Amino acid sequence: EYENWMTTNRVRDSSQIILSARQEAAAVFLQSEERADRFTFTAGMRYDLLNDYSEPVGAATASDTKGIFSPKLGAMYSLIDDVSLYANVSRGFRSTDGTIETPSLPFITAWAYEAGSKFDEGRVSGSVALFLIDVSNEQTFDPITLTSTSGGSSRRQGIEADVAAQLTDEIRLTADWTFNDARYRNLVSDAGDSLSGARVYNTAKYIGIVALDITPYTNWSIKLSSNVVGPYSPFDEPGVVLPSYAVFSLTVGVHAGSALIQVGVKNLGDKAYPELVAGGYVDPGQPRSVYGTVRYSL
Repeated sequence: EYENWMTTNRVRDSSQIILSARQEAAAVFLQSEERADRFTFTAGMRYDLLNDYSEPVGAATASDTKGIFSPKLGAMYSLIDDVSLYANVSRGFRSTDGTIETPSLPFITAWAYEAGSKFDEGRVSGSVALFLIDVSNEQTFDPITLTSTSGGSSRRQGIEADVAAQLTDEIRLTADWTFNDARYRNLVSDAGDSLSGARVYNTAKYIGIVALDITPYTNWSIKLSSNVVGPYSPFDEPGVVLPSYAVFSLTVGVHAGSALIQVGVKNLGDKAYPELVAGGYVDPGQPRSVYGTVRYSL
């Protein structure tokens, strides 16, 4: 049962959608893994069959049945005991937003390709990978009107890396970065403009998290972390690119018997940044905020 109402002064005055809906789904999947010396091979497949049914109030019922095949292939090679190389390709899907009202909407599908290396040498571990994702039936979400439009395609490609290093017995460094060139391959906006080659809305060129954990004493801990967001194009503003920004946070914790007391500051530098920009609207990010928590173990 689904209802979407319009309101005036928080009182319902008209309905946008009132309907009953259901989805029936069945799937079969197979996977096999083979090992030979330093190689590991994985092959799998999945087939999904979905039936969507919608019965809007005051309108004709609608239903649709569709299936989709999703293969997967992967290989890993142990170069040395602590280092391995891998590559994989797979296809994934999800239902399109709005299927509850229009069951005939096609799936959003993506072919994903990835190749990289993983390593773990005790005090230092991490991974680095190249990726490419081709998306069909690209869906664009408007955060202002909370509506979606479908159609077209996009490509996301780049590199992602993460590392965890125990620098000393008291200091640990972790970092996770993704560099992403995300662009529409074929998409026409509601206004009739071609977005082919333009940046995918609300998708940053890079994002990263860096954290430093310090435990100078057994019962004390300090954590300094930073979230970094690269330049991106806000929704419905093709050609506009917002600048990158970084937000720092600090947390200090102390163990007192069975209690853990933590005091932290988010947005340490009181950085002014946009949480969301869309269609000329700006939702500001969180200003400097102080918080405290107490956790007690019985």
